[in-house]
Order: sequence, then C-alpha cells, then structure tokens
Amino acid sequence: MKKAKLRNNGFSLVELIIVIAIMAILAGVVAPAIIRYIDKAREGRFISDAKTILDDAQADYLNLFYHEENETQIKNGDVEFLGDINGVSCDAVYVVNEGDDLGLENVKPPSKKAVFYIDPNSGKILACVYNSGKYTGYWQSPNTTDEWELTKN
Repeated sequence: MKKAKLRNNGFSLVELIIVIAIMAILAGVVAPAIIRYIDKAREGRFISDAKTILDDAQADYLNLFYHEENETQIKNGDVEFLGDINGVSCDAVYVVNEGDDLGLENVKPPSKKAVFYIDPNSGKILACVYNSGKYTGYWQSPNTTDEWELTKN
C-alpha cells in the first residue's frame, strides 16, 4: 500500500481563530489606555494655549491701560473687543467691583474665542473663559495661570 503524503500548507482554522481572539483581547486592554493618553495630551495643549493667550492678553491690556488716555466712564459689564491673540478672538468685560461673582459657569463663548474679565481700575485680568472648540476652560484670579477648570464641548 502507498502512504498518502500530508501537506502542511499554512495555518489551520483553529490556529487563526486563536490568534484573532488574542489580538482582540490585547486591543481591548490597550485601547482605553491610549485614549486616556490622547485626552491628557489634548488637555495639556489646551492649558498651554490658554496660558499663552491669558499672558499675552494681560501684557497687551496693561500696555493699553498704561499708555492710553481713557476719558470715558467705564461701567460694570461694558464689553470691548481686544483683538486677535494667537488666532483667538478676544473680548474684555469690565468688572468694576473685584469681589463680584462673575458667573463664569454660565459663560459659553463660541469656538476660538476668549472672554476676559478685567478690573478697569488696575488693568488686571480677574478671570478668563476660553473655548478652543474641543474644550472650554475657566480661570479665575488668584489661581496661577496653570490652574484651569476644563469641560469638554
């Protein structure tokens, strides 16, 4: 009798299913960690951008405050367009009484917009709300410029 030759050309169906199952388990374990890492990186970039905008706005506003003669009477809640800072449209809202509750939680500027609450007597920025499109950040004095409260849009 002749012996039949067995040819082993490739993987069996069981071996392929086992490999696919192992890869699915690994993807399920690794994916959440990667998503958290990406979210943390986006938050870090937001805070870096927001800090830059806040610092630039403070410098620009103090420059205007100390070098321009302003004869107009500023009232609480007056709004002035400050211009674009790093591609972000910026408005100033004047707050005459520094101890007032600013109600920042109710402020939701449009995407790529920052609103600064400024004491017109000192030129100091008291608070800022910045919307990057993906996050909205709230900052209020006396926190350092690194301390932002974030919400996802």
